[in-house]
Amino acid sequence: MGLSEWLYELKSGKEDVIFERIVENDQYYFDENLFQSKESREQFHFFIKDANRISTTLLLHEIKRRKMEETDFDVFRKVYDWFQYKLIVIYPETKIGASFFLFNSDNKKLVNILKYLDTGITDYNMRTMNEAAFKEYFPDESLAEKFLRKPSRHDQVPSKGILNFGNTLFELDYGKEGVEKIAKLMFQHGADESKYEYGEESDGTQRVIELLDVILNDDEDKVFVVDELDRSLHPQMTIRFVETFLKFSVEKTTQMIITTHESNLMDLNILRRDEIWFAEKDQDNNTKLYTLEKFKIRYDKVVSKDYLAGRYGAVPAFKDFEYVWGKE
Repeated sequence: MGLSEWLYELKSGKEDVIFERIVENDQYYFDENLFQSKESREQFHFFIKDANRISTTLLLHEIKRRKMEETDFDVFRKVYDWFQYKLIVIYPETKIGASFFLFNSDNKKLVNILKYLDTGITDYNMRTMNEAAFKEYFPDESLAEKFLRKPSRHDQVPSKGILNFGNTLFELDYGKEGVEKIAKLMFQHGADESKYEYGEESDGTQRVIELLDVILNDDEDKVFVVDELDRSLHPQMTIRFVETFLKFSVEKTTQMIITTHESNLMDLNILRRDEIWFAEKDQDNNTKLYTLEKFKIRYDKVVSKDYLAGRYGAVPAFKDFEYVWGKE
């Protein structure tokens, strides 16, 4: 069909088309009843034709970029804002982001979660420091100055910033004249008198810290997409993390979508059949998705065992080892 974009509204199990467009052929359709004014309909015609000239752009982005304030364009703003503020994608290489700000206060629930997930962390604190101590972390003082400098008149100055440098996580509080407060995150392990920096924790513990906002986030209607949840995590930790999320999200409209190679998560005591999906690659390297629900298995079935035996597909197909040596 070619490169395309579409938006539908679901009503009582029925799909109503808001718009559809196929970029290559400059084809499009939209529901004109969506617009109350003739001017809005004409503007939308212009926007969709203009967007078709740029194959790398989304129509939603073009409408947002033009800052349309008319009520007729509310639906597009709402959809765009959902993607921008409610859909959170966490990649395998994603480092700590929103989770960092959970450490800003004395958060007992946060400490309890870290203990429960067996990280060994029993407490934490934000240790303040002066600019001279901050500069000692950098091999070149001019690099530190870039983070401490007085912002220029044209700069967008954030109120707070996170800096991950080496083993250390810094919080920088900015004012009009530059940095006003510097603090670094430190962790306590039991009775050990030493304090540990973020980068001194194990890869598994760092991964858990990166994902804490998925569990403890209080914002409603968010969808977290976590690619390779099990990166650096023990298999039991991966399972425990999913179970913890499910317990914390019972009273919230929050969703987590994960990709993983951890077959032990295919447990019908944890997830429903329709919540487990497989990705299988065909001979043309196209990937298709299908759900465990299609197999209509019993609820007492050991899914992970049958999966590894190849009963549901989506497992690697290896050649005989002789193939490596050029033998048939």
